[in-house]
Amino acid sequence: MIGGSFFPDGQLSLASYVDVLSETRSLILLLRSIAIAAAVAGAGTLIGVPVAFLLERTDVPFRRTISVLCLVPLIIPAYISAIGWLSLFRGVRGPAWCIIILSLSYFPIVLIFARAGLRGIGADIEESARLTHRWPCIWLKVTLPPALPHILGGFVVVFIFALSNFGVPAFLSVNTYPVETLIQFAAFHDSAKAAAVSVPLLAISILLVILLQRTLSNKDCVAMGSDATSPHVVRLGRRGWLALASLCVLLGASVGVPLASLVIESASAAAFRTAWRTASGQLLTSVCLSAAAATVGICVCFPLAYVMARGTGMRRGLVDFLTLLPLAVPASLLGIGLIKMWSNLSIAGIYGTAGIVVVGYIARFSPVAVRAMSASIHQIDPQLEEAAMLEQVGWLKRLCGILVPLSRPGLAVAWSAVFILSMGELAATMLLVPPGGATIAIRIETLMHYGAGQVVAALCLMMIAATLVPVVLVVGLFGRPRV
Repeated sequence: MIGGSFFPDGQLSLASYVDVLSETRSLILLLRSIAIAAAVAGAGTLIGVPVAFLLERTDVPFRRTISVLCLVPLIIPAYISAIGWLSLFRGVRGPAWCIIILSLSYFPIVLIFARAGLRGIGADIEESARLTHRWPCIWLKVTLPPALPHILGGFVVVFIFALSNFGVPAFLSVNTYPVETLIQFAAFHDSAKAAAVSVPLLAISILLVILLQRTLSNKDCVAMGSDATSPHVVRLGRRGWLALASLCVLLGASVGVPLASLVIESASAAAFRTAWRTASGQLLTSVCLSAAAATVGICVCFPLAYVMARGTGMRRGLVDFLTLLPLAVPASLLGIGLIKMWSNLSIAGIYGTAGIVVVGYIARFSPVAVRAMSASIHQIDPQLEEAAMLEQVGWLKRLCGILVPLSRPGLAVAWSAVFILSMGELAATMLLVPPGGATIAIRIETLMHYGAGQVVAALCLMMIAATLVPVVLVVGLFGRPRV
């Protein structure tokens, strides 16, 4: 894709890059996208880190329930939240609202990273500091510095996701670089200029991925040992209820308000009947494509996750970097690149079929699957495999008899994550989906332009339900290791 932008007609030409670099509009869009992404990452960090401290280091009431509810914003695609806010306030437009909605959707990513960093800090370190310092000072000077690499990792991931987000800016009438890329290809069929437009975003994202890889290299997602998993819990007393109220306000803004507005907007049985009659096929298509991507994805990514968990030195570092690299590729650029590649390959059953959509989902979300499974494999005692090797048990039997049964929680999480993200993917799907194979996300995006508010709200709720049911089943059936 990038190479083709330099040789659009078989000869070296920089015309596309000259056009992009000479346009003031392109520079404005780039700066706007960077500013929005930075604001979203900063706001997500300011929200996620204090929540992580509350859930990991205090006795805030209903801590386990809140921990689960704080992950719900990741299940609801950000553009669905935007639709919910638009249903409630018709004036929800512009960069400020884009930052607010993306921050409320992505703060759980920083929360996950921050909690992982806090769990890796031995309780004995904090206990020693208690002899001379009070808790706020301990958290700032003792607990926070070791967790900073993980927090920075969360910041970078949110920045990349916000930088390449297409749905929320498109629905809120904010023209950004990802929107411009899609316009160049979908409207003008100019793949060379679309690539040239995307190169600055790609370069920024690759630099951030390198920073992320170096920051988190050789750091486990979940720490082991009793000291790391049994920190001292601060008793908040009456302040715990104030903290709980703050968390409820946060969950209300990120989940409650969008869902409530969608329920109110679609409060008609006729709307759901119309939505089901006109879009049940697209809903089934989305579920099937996402399930296929999740299933094939964990099979493809499991060997990479094993190398991540058991490998050492250069091999592990190379796999770590290569499996992070897809995060750097904007969804629109990935879709265009897959179209260019598979249309030039004489491989039947991929280009022009649903297969290319599955390939796109796997390529886009493989970093999540690899890391979820790697963390689970890392917790399996290597001595179990060594004992099986002494008995001359083959790798396939070790895989089926030891690794897969004991890493089932990680497999369930990886499957669920890829399924959820695939269900909500919009930009890549719009480019890759074959004629007649539209997904529920595309159906929602199309109806938004026609102002079908009730039907759109009903479709959004149906999409959320269709996402939750398979995830609950998979986590419930396979979320515990089998021994």
